[in-house]
Amino acid sequence: MNRTLLLLLALVAASAVAAWNVGGAMGAGILAGALCGGSLAALGASWQQLMIRTRPKRAMAATVEVFLVKLACLLGSGLIFRFVPQAAARADWRSYLVAFAVCAFAVMIVGTFENARALTRGRDAARAKDTTTPAVLADPTLREGGTL
Repeated sequence: MNRTLLLLLALVAASAVAAWNVGGAMGAGILAGALCGGSLAALGASWQQLMIRTRPKRAMAATVEVFLVKLACLLGSGLIFRFVPQAAARADWRSYLVAFAVCAFAVMIVGTFENARALTRGRDAARAKDTTTPAVLADPTLREGGTL
């Protein structure tokens, strides 16, 4: 998760600089979209990591659940910034949607790669502890609980 969080911080800092330079409602939309999209993607990566550690068979289901939550938040907040006049006065809905999508996608990719790496590391560790390898099965002392 370290790379995911570092990327999130870098994206939020870059979006803050871009928002400062653009200013106005468009800048507020950039900053709001980056914060919401990046935060949701980082939360989703954490959820996936928890599922990998506790219930590895639900890792794919967690990925789909996280995607659906991000999609619902993107749709709901985009509609709010588009059709609620008070919100539209504060943040531009187009810049919000673009910043949300860019940050959510970037953080999601890095988080997924980190979680996949953790999953393969766990699988390799389980293989190292496996006592059903041919060498163990061939030696009767090792089958009875002896040590290598």
